[in-house]
Amino acid sequence: MKNNLIVFGAALALSALYSLCFSGREVHSNLSLLVFIIAAFCAFRAVCAKTGRLADKKAPLLGIPIIIIAAMNAVFGEAPASYFNIIAVNALFALLALRTAGAGVPVSRIQIIPCALWAFFGDWGAAFRAFRRFFSKHGAKKSLRIFLGAAAALPVLIVLTALLQSADAVFSGLVGAFTRRFAEIDAGRAFTVAFFFFYFAAYAFNIDGLKAVSEKTERPAGQTEVNVYSAGTFLGLINALFFFFCVVQTAFLFTGGLFALPGGLVYSQYAREGFFQLLAVTVINFGVISVFLRFFSNCAENRILRGMLRALCVFTVVLIFSSFYRMFMYIDAYGSTPMRMAVLTFLVMELVWIAFTLEKTRGRGDFIKRCLCAGLVFYIILNVTAAPVFSAALNARRFLSGGRLDADYFMYNGAQCLAVLTDIYDAPGFADVEKQAVRERVRDYLRAEGDSNQSPMQRRRKDLALWQNFSVMDKISDGKIRRFAERHGLGIGL
Repeated sequence: MKNNLIVFGAALALSALYSLCFSGREVHSNLSLLVFIIAAFCAFRAVCAKTGRLADKKAPLLGIPIIIIAAMNAVFGEAPASYFNIIAVNALFALLALRTAGAGVPVSRIQIIPCALWAFFGDWGAAFRAFRRFFSKHGAKKSLRIFLGAAAALPVLIVLTALLQSADAVFSGLVGAFTRRFAEIDAGRAFTVAFFFFYFAAYAFNIDGLKAVSEKTERPAGQTEVNVYSAGTFLGLINALFFFFCVVQTAFLFTGGLFALPGGLVYSQYAREGFFQLLAVTVINFGVISVFLRFFSNCAENRILRGMLRALCVFTVVLIFSSFYRMFMYIDAYGSTPMRMAVLTFLVMELVWIAFTLEKTRGRGDFIKRCLCAGLVFYIILNVTAAPVFSAALNARRFLSGGRLDADYFMYNGAQCLAVLTDIYDAPGFADVEKQAVRERVRDYLRAEGDSNQSPMQRRRKDLALWQNFSVMDKISDGKIRRFAERHGLGIGL
């Protein structure tokens, strides 16, 4: 009874907080996501500890990447990775539930289905059963007493609140704002609170189900031995293809156009083509290597297979450097974008994976766990490198170093990029036409117009007034644009 009361109390508080953080058309998952995730993690950790559900004491360490990823939205605002962060946080919470219950990774089809459902959505059946027991005859007296206590306190609270409001103007304003907010609650918000009340309760009760499933777990079968001739032929043919491709890369790409290209190809065009295809090839290579190392025990023991896997790793490194070379050529010609920076981050991560792979061929380390941890770290780094303001800063530095300026990229990719452009407004080489365009964009950002006539930039600025939409970079950018407007006499609207 006491444990259920703790779970339902935490679920009610979280459902109310969820409604506060995410209800409304103009609300985005920026600061609101960070606030809610911190509260949800702390509540989950406390409930599991209080009710004896915390089987793995190290499981709460997963809260570190969960909170860091949620903080990325509060730092950069609406960025390409913002919506992926929400998915990543949910996936990590599912892993947190599995680790809290002491369950391993699901290894059988029978185990995967309930574990996936409970880890992501909670055990609704257990939540409803506990809720029904809470209001059963056994708990009816306590529930009635709680209700009577609340009913008796209500008139006293009304009188005391009225007196305190008359005594303090600030307190009166806060209470008035709260009551007005409460009066605005509609059926949709009430449904949201009710739905997520049961969802969060079900998420706490899913630990019991995960424990029960993990006790019936079919232990993973040991690694099998692959036929050396079949595997050797498979890897040999792939390595032969990559050897030929690497010879071509060395002769025509890495020599900087020393050899004449066939078919009248121009070196600059040749060097910038085929990048994403090579990226896909490296991913396939990692898939092949991972399958061999994960499922076949003799790959790291047999000299022939081990040598072929290492050769495949070497060829993959050549492909990665070829991708680096092509991408840097592309950036040198056209500048940086969030997608291009994200791809470079992914390539660096692949090099780290290669190092883990070579260690695994020596029979050292947990290959899968290391790669997953590296992937998580680089995903957090990608939140920084793939932010539009990061690419804008690189493009600004490129312009100051004598490169070409693509002013449209800055002016039509949000206020953060526009703020970077105001920093280089007085730099030599900034054309008068582009300066005029910048001033117009700043006026557009600050101009006060009716809702129906507002531009996307103006609507974005209006949305920032909501605390849920706060982000550090948006706040910094807003300040830069305002100071720029004051220096150039453009006036401030809203």
